[in-house]
Amino acid sequence: MKHDLDRQVHAVMRMRNESDHRLLENAGKEWNRIKKQAVRTWLSWTQIIGPAFERARSEAMDVAGTNQPQGRGYVEAMSSILAKYRLDDINKDTRKALFDIMAHLDEVEQWRRLQPNGERLNHPMSVWQKFKRTSAQVDRKTTEKVQKGRSIAQELAAALEENEQLKARIVELEEELSTLKEAAGDSNHSAPAELA
Repeated sequence: MKHDLDRQVHAVMRMRNESDHRLLENAGKEWNRIKKQAVRTWLSWTQIIGPAFERARSEAMDVAGTNQPQGRGYVEAMSSILAKYRLDDINKDTRKALFDIMAHLDEVEQWRRLQPNGERLNHPMSVWQKFKRTSAQVDRKTTEKVQKGRSIAQELAAALEENEQLKARIVELEEELSTLKEAAGDSNHSAPAELA
């Protein structure tokens, strides 16, 4: 078994599924076109190369017999696949950023549309770095707002509790006043009889 895996990985590895093979071939052609024209378009990255990388990663994990994209077997299988489809010269940091983008593609697409000159944001590394930075700022501001909201809610709850206590004290004082008035009224009614 191990011998078969080594033989599979050490040879330049072709995708086993025909549709995945064509997907990777198209990605290799697209990457070659990008390199020659020095134009990196967002659609090339997210609709051709990114999905091909995802399939290559799945294939490499399957070949390596792992459910995580790590370990020697996975690295060798992934390297072999990328070499076969001429995608092995894409920088590893670019590949990582592209995997991150593909995992959050809807969010990144929405964020990118809202950016001034968003159409100029094309390279996975710059897009992912700016997206993370913006997301971190939004998360920080959201956290601050939530904390401020909690603080206000706590203050409001304390004020409402104090208000309820004050209402209860007013009721007690009104009862005491009523008792005092009754006692004063009884002594006023009995006083004239004593004077007479």
